[in-house]
Amino acid sequence: DDPLLSTFIGYPDTALARLVFHELAHQVVYVKDDTSFNEAFATAVEEAGLARWLAAQAGTPGHAALVAEAERGKRLREGFRQWMREARAELEALYASGASDAEQRAGKAAVFERMRAAYEAAKAGESGLAGYDRWFAGHDGQGPNNASIAAVALYDDKVPAFRALLAQAGGDLPAF
Repeated sequence: DDPLLSTFIGYPDTALARLVFHELAHQVVYVKDDTSFNEAFATAVEEAGLARWLAAQAGTPGHAALVAEAERGKRLREGFRQWMREARAELEALYASGASDAEQRAGKAAVFERMRAAYEAAKAGESGLAGYDRWFAGHDGQGPNNASIAAVALYDDKVPAFRALLAQAGGDLPAF
């Protein structure tokens, strides 16, 4: 019933572990019609699960490489999320500015161009970012849009609150 596909087996070990923890979290807690809650909860569980899995690997051959892989992946995801937060903030300000439709369209195009330029510049120094090429291409080949940025926020916005709740539970996942 879960969305884990055989193509995921080619993922780096830490990415596959994150995905499994994320999807398992949905089986434990799922709130109907609340995507933001569900995805942020699963992301927080994913992070905690990965940290625990890495800790369980301590002392094994390859542990240092796994930790480095996880840290790199986290850094890349955070860079992507930061571009999304910045673009959302710029777009919110633009739409609230009272600018004309034409000015808003031009402003929106400029926001997306800055985001794409930041991505391309970062990708030139970090090949691992190429994994986001598909997102930047857009589902229709026209590139990202407001909806694709909003979709990223569903996974991101409430994660800090869930991290705080997990910490408040003393890291006890069942209590969380």
